[in-house]
Amino acid sequence: MKDILVAIYNQTYSLRGELDEAYMQQLAAYVDEKMRALAAHTETADPLRLAILAALNLADDYFRLQQQTQQRRPEAAELPPEFTQRLTHCSQLLDAALAKCGV
Repeated sequence: MKDILVAIYNQTYSLRGELDEAYMQQLAAYVDEKMRALAAHTETADPLRLAILAALNLADDYFRLQQQTQQRRPEAAELPPEFTQRLTHCSQLLDAALAKCGV
């Protein structure tokens, strides 16, 4: 495992993982984009609140995708393993970011 620096909403985080650095940067950029979009459409600038709202939005995306997948293929109750792995990693990144904020 190696440490990788990522920037999310004007904060730099040192993350440790086995995933490709470019992929981790892509995940961080996606979370940053979600937080900035929320900041532009809400009255809060509190990074912790924006992180929680982003997490809720990402969870909503995940559940909707899972529901769509199940509707298209009822026999496929689970998402592909690679998607589940990536989603788990996104969750870990968000947990790390929230921990840095003291949550």
